[in-house]
Amino acid sequence: MRSVGGPAPKPGTIRHRNTEGCIAVATYRMVYGDDDQVVTETFENVDEVEREDGWVVLFRGSDAILRVQEEHVKAMELLS
Repeated sequence: MRSVGGPAPKPGTIRHRNTEGCIAVATYRMVYGDDDQVVTETFENVDEVEREDGWVVLFRGSDAILRVQEEHVKAMELLS
C-alpha cells in the first residue's frame, strides 16, 4: 500500500484509504460494452478510479488497466 502524500487527486478521482490512512486497493466488478457485445469483468488491486471527460479509467499503481467510455459502462460495483 502506498502512503498518503503527493499531489491532490483530480476531481472525479476515487482513491481508497484504509483505517491507517494509507491508499488501499479495491476490487470492482464492471459490466461494459455496446449493443453487439457486453463483458463482465472483475478487476482486483485497483487503487484509483478516474472519471473525467466521459471516460472511466481504472489504475493499478501508475498503470491504467482499463479505459472505457462512460456511455459503455452498464454497471460498476465496488466489491471490497
